[in-house]
Amino acid sequence: MRSYFALSTHAGRTTAGMLFVTAASCAAPTASSDSTPTPTASKPAMVSSPFEYASALAFGPDGTLFIGDSGTGRVYAWKPPESVNPAAQAGYNLKEVDAQLAALLGTTPRHLRIRDMAVHPKTKEVYLALGRATGESYASALAVVNQTGVPRLLEVGASLRSVKIPFSPAADFKFYDEVPARDLSITDIQYFDGRVYVAGLSNADFASSLWVVPVPFDDEVVTTTVEIYHAVHAQKETRAPIRAMTIRELNGEPHLVAAYTCTPLVVFPLSALHEGGHIVGKTIGELGYGNTPVDLLTFTGSDAQQQPLEVLFVSHKNQAAQVIGVAAVEEAARGAGLTQPVMLQKVDLGASSPPMTSLLHVDEQDPYHLTAVRRDVSEGDIEIVSYLKNVYFRLSDFQSEYEIPGYTFPPEQKPTREFQNKMKRDEGKASFVVQ
Repeated sequence: MRSYFALSTHAGRTTAGMLFVTAASCAAPTASSDSTPTPTASKPAMVSSPFEYASALAFGPDGTLFIGDSGTGRVYAWKPPESVNPAAQAGYNLKEVDAQLAALLGTTPRHLRIRDMAVHPKTKEVYLALGRATGESYASALAVVNQTGVPRLLEVGASLRSVKIPFSPAADFKFYDEVPARDLSITDIQYFDGRVYVAGLSNADFASSLWVVPVPFDDEVVTTTVEIYHAVHAQKETRAPIRAMTIRELNGEPHLVAAYTCTPLVVFPLSALHEGGHIVGKTIGELGYGNTPVDLLTFTGSDAQQQPLEVLFVSHKNQAAQVIGVAAVEEAARGAGLTQPVMLQKVDLGASSPPMTSLLHVDEQDPYHLTAVRRDVSEGDIEIVSYLKNVYFRLSDFQSEYEIPGYTFPPEQKPTREFQNKMKRDEGKASFVVQ
């Protein structure tokens, strides 16, 4: 396998502004309903990537993919050709994905980086922002995989458009001499109502900023500086960037809901974002200290009585995921917000904490599934798997009494047996269904 780079300098390391990869052989798994996919050889492929450091992905409802590039400080818009995915309604059950993706980039899992993921709204394929970090060099590319488990690199078409985000951080600063500030130029992006909302770190006096980019990138970028009160830190903060965000209507008005490191939950009315403006967000929760949020989602779930329930789902780097009722978020948004220190306490708005950990990235797949890139804590490899909404765990993660030979479900546990059988089919374990 050989790779060709056009190298450039990025935040103290060498990066590939244009990546060409020739994949001489790539172990790509075949589809299987009950077992780990079997590796097979793929055909040689050559792709090019215009990205220096693709760090954030988001889809518009029409299938346009928006890519935030922290290396160049640009946001790209590209509509990939739609493919046919015959398994679109199935869950994801892909093991050892890091080995497959690393082979596509001509490297090993040790040097693979998965910066973000997004699920295509129509085909339900998973799009991935990948990086290859080897020594002082870094190369960035996009890949896509569906439930069959055959990943492929994406050749970005000529229809690619971009816009420059102003105020990129200084290239010579690194957190703990390890993480370049430029890596946080774009931390998250969201599409809403004809606009792309971009969060990140800038070099302005108020380094935390929100940018609004009208689609199709014909107008000027709107820049608003951001300030919050971080109750765990007992101070106002103007430098910490938003790490994860989503947009939804709260109390009849569209709001941006944002989570920061260590982990304040903050709301901003979209109507307050304007060029040259400065906004003070309302801190409505503190979700856990010593933690970095990963993704924020909002969708319709169900309550204990199987009634529709609007929820906010937060995944984290250093703690379990949290599910918060939107009604509780709306109530908190109507109040004064947190204005006094809470130190190392949680103000979690009644959140439940489902057993979802080791999550690298999460996105909504369909009305029934969330799809996650996660690390298997037992084996160490990276997987792409789906979780059933409202359950928020995978039955095949556990070795329980139910699966020991000779166990018989008593009559009163018939609903449990039927639901476990449903989960087994969804997780590719149909051969373990109990009749």
